[in-house]
Amino acid sequence: MSFYNDNIIDGAISLDDFEEDVNFPVDPHDFENIFVINESMVPYKPGMANIAIKSNLRLFFYRNLLNISVTNIGSSFNSLSTNYLQKDAMIFSINDNMMLLKNKLALNFGYNIASDNVDDTKDKTSTSSALFSQVMYKPNDEMYFNLNINTSGSEDGYEPAEGDTINTAVDIRSTVVSFGSGYLVEQITNAPTRFAVNFSNSINKDDANEAFEYKRNNITFSAKSSFEDIPLKTLVSYTLTLNDNSYIVVTDSLSQNVEEASNYNSLFVRGELELLESRLKPFADFRFNQFKGDIDSQAAQMFNIGTSYDISANTFLSAAAGLKMYQNSEISDADYSRLNFKMKLSQKF
Repeated sequence: MSFYNDNIIDGAISLDDFEEDVNFPVDPHDFENIFVINESMVPYKPGMANIAIKSNLRLFFYRNLLNISVTNIGSSFNSLSTNYLQKDAMIFSINDNMMLLKNKLALNFGYNIASDNVDDTKDKTSTSSALFSQVMYKPNDEMYFNLNINTSGSEDGYEPAEGDTINTAVDIRSTVVSFGSGYLVEQITNAPTRFAVNFSNSINKDDANEAFEYKRNNITFSAKSSFEDIPLKTLVSYTLTLNDNSYIVVTDSLSQNVEEASNYNSLFVRGELELLESRLKPFADFRFNQFKGDIDSQAAQMFNIGTSYDISANTFLSAAAGLKMYQNSEISDADYSRLNFKMKLSQKF
């Protein structure tokens, strides 16, 4: 439960000054040295609006770890220590983790639903939900497979009147399916390397108004090596992304459907040394990005060099310099290059 007051100049009010429908249980003057109660207090009328409740249930049975949580946060709840909390929200979450085949097969399923209008003071209630599942199979230390399926949606519960072309409802749906596999090749002399491939397909669309539909296919190949004779780790990866988008553009009260296809290529190379018992880690990396299709042809190159150093168990220092160059084949004035330098000192307490 919380009460918040941002104006205490006039001090506490008396019980007689409260509105007739407010039945305050204590005399504000009795607590004036601790908290000032007056007309600026939020909420002015105590109730469920200034209460936050969270309950959890965790069960472990038959190699299942089941988590269920229910959260209810009132629209007038305030907390200085947890000001990141979303107000006016009711959230239900369930998640189940299952380990099978001597922990070689891991299954994960979950569902979340969140809505506002907890106090039933709004004309409409917005709702968002997410259903996700993950399967990972690791028959040995060298090989793994994983499959992920996520679907989510959000709607505002608004039902526009017949003939209303200005106010529209919101109903956005998204689905992502991804697959990945990797294998550690230890037969490579002096540099065992894990090769991996990841593929994902996603679609994001407006179900209510059919104003847009974004489709994306993404595939990534990578090779990560750890050298045995020298303290060096390297990573090489290549990503190809294909976008197929359609959306509505309104000009001069006319609607036009736009079809737009584009592709994205990215090559990334990184090397890192581990020196002084892994306390000092200098690195260098390079990334090349290229965009093509029904958009301006663009390219970018990014080179970074830096190091991190563990001064002690709780003190860390890092520094890096980077150069970025950008080119746009359609707009020459948009080309630029930029040099950055950053340093960070971290201390754990």
